[in-house]
Parts: sequence; structure tokens; C-alpha cells
Amino acid sequence: MLATLFGCITAPSTNPDYPATDEQVEAEYRRMCAQPRPPARPIVVLNGYRAPFWQAAGVRSRLIELTGAAPDRVIYVSYFWSGDTADATRRAVEAVRAAWPGGGADETVEVDVVGISMGGLIGRNAAIAEPGRARLKVRRLFTLASPHRGALLAETIAPDAAAGDMTPGSAFLARLDRALAGADYELVCYALLRDAWVGATRTAPPGRRPIWCAGPVVGAHQAIGSNRRVLVDLARRLRDEPPLAREGSPPPSD
Repeated sequence: MLATLFGCITAPSTNPDYPATDEQVEAEYRRMCAQPRPPARPIVVLNGYRAPFWQAAGVRSRLIELTGAAPDRVIYVSYFWSGDTADATRRAVEAVRAAWPGGGADETVEVDVVGISMGGLIGRNAAIAEPGRARLKVRRLFTLASPHRGALLAETIAPDAAAGDMTPGSAFLARLDRALAGADYELVCYALLRDAWVGATRTAPPGRRPIWCAGPVVGAHQAIGSNRRVLVDLARRLRDEPPLAREGSPPPSD
């Protein structure tokens, strides 16, 4: 509720690579809700670090509304009590296996993934082949305010291993970046400005830039899952429709 409220109080800033007006975005939101176009693949929403389940559940509900996907084709995975990225990764893969049995012996069925904050890193990690667990077969990975280059907050507060993995320059992030060169999935990153937890400039891997939008004056990190501009562009991609935005100019600030 607070994230939705704060999301209405945005600091003005215009991304030249997302030229649609707010009025056009609202009209597009209504159109998609009225004209379902179910995605070709199941969708997995991966929650953020120590985030309550309703954050991921809310994103799941909005994506169902915007795409017309059948509820049993969209799941969310939360790991509030887990302070370990390996454990969160295992939980994500197991949830996909349970929801949609199939795939090969070493990988799940093909899915599209929406990762909220740390969930984007868990998606990247799950897509790496690793002894002892199946690989998450990701076709497209959409990340929302994910700390691909580390989180601002983790520089001062890192109470467990998962938080430590989100410290800039961590071995975990370096491993993800090495694997990304050979990744077989599409990666699209989103960010809101004024993200005091991660920092908008850190929300894409080295060499990449996020699609950024104006952020609320407070609570930008928490608000991204309900931001209309992010949701509309993301949903159009899930529906296999042309996106409204593109990766281009870097965020002007965090």
C-alpha cells in the first residue's frame, strides 16, 4: 500500500528512450487489461531479499491482469527466511519443477522470469548449470531494481551471506558476470531513479544499461513492482508485442 502511495509522488525526469507520455501509458494499461494475450511460456516471479510474500504476489497479480495469463501459468517464489543465495536459488528451481513438471533431467521447462531486486540475481544464478541441481531454463529474464553491480545498502548493512553477495565486487556477482557472456536468455533490466537501497546506476550488469523511469520521492526501491511505466513495457514484452522503451541512455543519477 505504501509503495503504491509513494509511487504516485514522483520526481520529474524524462527518459528519452521511453518517449511514451504518462497518458499513453495509462491508456495502454487499460487496453491490455481489456484485451488478453496470454504469454507463450509460464512466468516465474522471484521475490527480493527478505521481502514479504505479498510483494511478489502483487507483481504476479498485475501481470496476470495485464496479459490474461491463466493463474496456474504464473507463480511467485519467496524466501523470506533464507539468508543464502544458494538456498534461494534451490527453492526457485524446486518451485518451478513442482508447478510445471517436465523438462530434461538437468533443466526445468522453459520459463520467463521476473526478478524483483535480489530475485533478478537469483534468476541469473538459477540459469547457470551447476552440479547437484537442475538448471532453470530461462528464455527471458526481466529484472526490477536488481543490484547487478551491488547494492548501496549492502555497503553498510550486510547481516548474512545473501546480503554479502550483493556487496559491490563480491565473488557471487563476479561469477554471475562471467556466466552472462555465454547466457542463452534475453535480459531486460528496469530501474527507478531515487533508489536509495540499490541505486539506479547499479541495476544492470557491466556493459549494460537499465530502462529507467522517474522514481517516487521516497520508497523508490519498494515501488518498482507497482510502477505503471515499468509494468506496461514489461507486459508488452511478455505478450510478444513491441515494447515502448529500449535500453539506451544511462540513468542520470541513482
